Amino acid sequence: MAETGAGQTYYPRSGGYRSVGDQIAHVILDMPTRGRWWIAFWVSGALFLLLAAMLVHLFAYGVGVWGINIPVNWGLAIVNVVWWIGIGHAGTFISAMLLLLGQEWRNSLNRLAETMTIFAVLCAVMFPVIHLGRPANFYWMLPYPTPFEVWPQFRSPLFWDVMAFTTYFTVSVLFWYVGLIPDLASVRDKARRRGWQVAFGIAALGWRGSAAHWVRWRRCYLILAGLAMPLVVSVHSGVALLFAVGQVPGWHTTIFPPYFVLGALFSGFAVVAIIAVVLRGWFRLGNLITDRHLDLLGRFLLATGLATAYGYVFEAFTEWYSGDHFERATLKDRLVGPYAGWYWAAVVFNFAAIQLLWSRRMRSSGTVLLLVSVSVAIGMWLERYVLIVSGLARDFLPSSYDEYHAPWTEWLLFLGTVGLFLFGMVLFMRFVPMIAISEVKESIFHETPPKEPPETAWPASGARPVGFGVDESGVYGLVARFATGADLAAAAERTMAAGYRRVDAHTPFPVDEVNRALGLKETALPWLVAGSGAAALAAGAAILWYVDVRYFPTPIGGRPLAAWPAYALPLFELVVLTAAFAAVLGMLVLNRLPRLHHPVFDTPGFERATQDRFFLAVQAADPLFQAAETRRFLESLGPETVDEVSA
Repeated sequence: MAETGAGQTYYPRSGGYRSVGDQIAHVILDMPTRGRWWIAFWVSGALFLLLAAMLVHLFAYGVGVWGINIPVNWGLAIVNVVWWIGIGHAGTFISAMLLLLGQEWRNSLNRLAETMTIFAVLCAVMFPVIHLGRPANFYWMLPYPTPFEVWPQFRSPLFWDVMAFTTYFTVSVLFWYVGLIPDLASVRDKARRRGWQVAFGIAALGWRGSAAHWVRWRRCYLILAGLAMPLVVSVHSGVALLFAVGQVPGWHTTIFPPYFVLGALFSGFAVVAIIAVVLRGWFRLGNLITDRHLDLLGRFLLATGLATAYGYVFEAFTEWYSGDHFERATLKDRLVGPYAGWYWAAVVFNFAAIQLLWSRRMRSSGTVLLLVSVSVAIGMWLERYVLIVSGLARDFLPSSYDEYHAPWTEWLLFLGTVGLFLFGMVLFMRFVPMIAISEVKESIFHETPPKEPPETAWPASGARPVGFGVDESGVYGLVARFATGADLAAAAERTMAAGYRRVDAHTPFPVDEVNRALGLKETALPWLVAGSGAAALAAGAAILWYVDVRYFPTPIGGRPLAAWPAYALPLFELVVLTAAFAAVLGMLVLNRLPRLHHPVFDTPGFERATQDRFFLAVQAADPLFQAAETRRFLESLGPETVDEVSA
């Protein structure tokens, strides 16, 4: 078993390095449950088509087909925005924060959570666009000089949401893809069919597991995690401020930002648990998503649920203690008025079911955790419904009081977004490694690698990493293959001590001992990211000041034209977005990727560099390199093989 720092066990050791890659690649390349997958594909696809049909209906007849009225001009559309964006938050939380804290148990869940984030945010950002009434003009919210010489209102929470959603989605995609690159290479090297090899070879950008690549990849991954963590707070805080700055009963309160963030994590953890339990049973991933993982998900679900319940209590207390007639009227509507049924249903679904999670036996039960998580997902949707509709239905003018009832068009549109989410997840599980292969391998085998089965046990796929335009002239160098990371680290240390300097290593996952032996460390990437972020901050502040003070001054409520506090959120989002792009592009440029062919790809058996073997390459360009003498030296290090590689 792999031990954590606290002595907890997460993964049963079953086979060797390659067993993890075999299990996950088998799902993609062979699809063992093909019949079930096609059923899921057609069901989710039908719901997705329902979304398309409802959008056509909406665009043909306008938002009047919805049940929105005056004063309830926000209906299910905005309810669904808050619900979907909240679900997406736990993906970043699980993957980014637990990565920064060094929690190994994230490795079986981070890919599921990150993918969930992408599709949930897609569902969320769709609603503000179609809610506009003129969705073709959504780009007017983007900060660019229009032909009409009109800029967005940078001091408006509506613009803050545009910046927050755009940044969050972009950074989430970058974070997801960077973590995916080594695993795409692993599946590439397991594939037998040429189509799979080419597709995954291109998607992996020519990744070859170089030690220098791992160092920069890890630094980039950590930087993206550090950038993504504040987004968890800023994005849903921005959504909360959209409500809190409005003079609407039940909304105008300072507790909304933390309250929204906790609720988002609560609903997000519930959906992560649903996905984990379903895929665990579907693909028999009990050795990777273990009972211990379910127990930890249950603990987080219980903790965030209790924190959300605390927010419920103090939201009600704040409305009562304010002494404001309209605030108290809104609270009464929720507790015993026309929205009492929705409110108490949300309380029961959210907080009654999670009481089962005090028991470890219940937390570790996939069935119980699944039912509790479904209950929470429903309850948090009801909570958003009550929050939005009950506040708007009773405003400050009794003459405009009106109740809201969602018609079938809004319900079917919501069902269609569920189809979009499910359809995306079904495609994901078919074509993308659903578990972080390299990270799980590192967790299980890095410190005490197990014995591998004999050489003959390796399936003869005949596959090599895809290359284009191979140059056979000259010699690249000599490549030695080792069975374990410890053997490679010792060989790398001796090679460097012998005076060789043009040396590289290729491993299935980062091996810190090898990096230290080769003297590898990354210093350029953090400076590049910091410099890009500082430049974005200066440029963004200058643009905001110029537009609001000089170019398009718009006095609002007697406040100064240069509203620096209001600029904090859009400037923060701009800095994070720029820094994230700098981190990814910097990592790729420094690693000279994409490079679809490299001489080491022609090494016999090199497809195992992403599976279970470790390679040390001494280049012919090294001043000490002499073919015969260097070969004897490498053979003295105890490798399995030593091969000459053409340039």
